Amino acid sequence: MAERKRSTDGGSETEALIGNPPAAPDQSGTAGGALAERVASRDSEKRVTESPDSHTDATKSDKIATNQDVRND
Repeated sequence: MAERKRSTDGGSETEALIGNPPAAPDQSGTAGGALAERVASRDSEKRVTESPDSHTDATKSDKIATNQDVRND
């Protein structure tokens, strides 16, 4: 394997080419939990009116309304 040649002036050529990367996000997930809140409120209403064992999933319209990424169908 070839030897790596180090800079004699102490500068970083990589940093000069691409600059400093932006800071990474502190956490991942949805912002504010709007999607979860929207689905949970519909689920609790459904449990009262229909069946206590019901389960509600997020729909594409829920994701669009809360600005979540959705693929184009």
